Amino acid sequence: MLSRLLEAISQRNWQEASSVFGRIMQDKVNARLSAETRTIFEQAAMPASEVQRVFDEIGDIAETEILCGVRDLKVSTNGEVIGFRSL
Repeated sequence: MLSRLLEAISQRNWQEASSVFGRIMQDKVNARLSAETRTIFEQAAMPASEVQRVFDEIGDIAETEILCGVRDLKVSTNGEVIGFRSL
């Protein structure tokens, strides 16, 4: 990508240079957001008692996973959290 940007600049093709630069910056932003998201979820992992408390309040497995920073949440038929993995 960088070579395409430099080539466009050297040819004074400002529209192409702008387009390539935009893609480069978007890739950098996406990579940074991905890293930040991983960090947030790693820090948000909770002990089992907190995961149970959140599930009891919300009652939704997917939302509990997001809020607690866990995945593969398993809940028994009577609503007891029986297993999960940290992100």
